[in-house]
Amino acid sequence: MPEKKRKAIEKINLLISFLDEENDEILMSIEKELLSLNKQENTILKQLISDIDNPDISRRIKNIVILNNFRFSETELLHWLSINDKSLFDLLTIIAKIEYPDLDCKSLRIHYDKILKEVWTSIPAEFSPLDVAKLLKSAFFNVQKFKMLPSNSIIVRHFMINDVLQTKETNKLFLNILYICIARDLGIPIVPLMIESLLILAFENKEPYNISFIDNKFLFFIDNTTLSPYPDAKLRQKFNIKEDVDLPYERFTDTEIATTLLNWLDNLYLQNKKELLSERIKSLIEKIEEK
Repeated sequence: MPEKKRKAIEKINLLISFLDEENDEILMSIEKELLSLNKQENTILKQLISDIDNPDISRRIKNIVILNNFRFSETELLHWLSINDKSLFDLLTIIAKIEYPDLDCKSLRIHYDKILKEVWTSIPAEFSPLDVAKLLKSAFFNVQKFKMLPSNSIIVRHFMINDVLQTKETNKLFLNILYICIARDLGIPIVPLMIESLLILAFENKEPYNISFIDNKFLFFIDNTTLSPYPDAKLRQKFNIKEDVDLPYERFTDTEIATTLLNWLDNLYLQNKKELLSERIKSLIEKIEEK
């Protein structure tokens, strides 16, 4: 056994031995130390749980492991929000690690890149924006076999990128975010907008698919249930917006995507009685909104 790991095990075992103390001050000090463990040390702590006979101490350590894992994800997420050139796939991976702390991110990335390649090779370079949107829909539903479930899904795995890529099942919200993620990574200018609190996907009049003789900022929109393209006029009819009035849209930012997913996850954890994680997610959302 490497010396570094041996010393880490000795340190953690020593800390655990103090958890049966009745002195509150000592307990708080020990828990503070355990709540500052790094990833490797936290893994060791998790492995030692099975050796503990006292159910109260075992439960306390399990909570500490959960809180440490969440701290690691929180740090990653706050860093992700601070950088300019964001990968939406990285956000989905970070959120998945809240539920799956030991997620194999390398294998997940390989799986995702394989899907990207399959979608990309099905779209000829000379295709028009409308054809590209139609092919994207076909790639999602016919080739990749993704299945859109009801939006009121209360199953956590429908919001975890590793589960979604494996089962091909998710709800409308997550499928739209995955759609944006893939489009962005393929350089296809499809963006998420909010109109009257509803998510709308729009195909921007932007390189490499721009049409110079059209002044519109968006070439057309994409139905977020069927992923089918539809024109500006149909969107206006849906929201009762007159032709001579600008569309009242706002960009659905990456930060809003993050907080939306976190809010959904918070609700799911509450329903599944995972109050500890729910509290931490609420705290994280507050930190994001304060920025």
